Amino acid sequence: MSQIFDLAVAESQELRERVQGETESMQAEARENAERIRIAAREDDKAIRARTEQEHEEMLDELDRQREAAQQQLAVLQTRRTELMNDLKRLHGALGAAAGILTDADTQELVAVGEDQDTALHELIRDGEDASDQPEEDAPPEAESATG
Repeated sequence: MSQIFDLAVAESQELRERVQGETESMQAEARENAERIRIAAREDDKAIRARTEQEHEEMLDELDRQREAAQQQLAVLQTRRTELMNDLKRLHGALGAAAGILTDADTQELVAVGEDQDTALHELIRDGEDASDQPEEDAPPEAESATG
């Protein structure tokens, strides 16, 4: 009986060592897998960061190109606006002179106010309306009462 007992203890010891060996082997394999996963994650992180940085730089470059294009368009539009406002001033001057509502002083005032072109246009229109609202000095008094 003691032999059976010794055999059982020996077999149990052998089984324990085999299980412990397999456990250590499985743990080592799990550590290796975990390390591979960690390394792959770091490489993916580096690649993603590099790609993100590149995309960020490309986006900034594109925004700079768009800003420069917008500034160029703005300069062209401002030049065109100035040209159109100058044409408008000349046209209003010519029309005013033809209609007799602008004097040389009014034209000079318009040029002086021309820094703010919208104001100049409003001044021109207002001056024209003021001149048309007033009766002409050469008109006989009856004409004033008949029209008024």
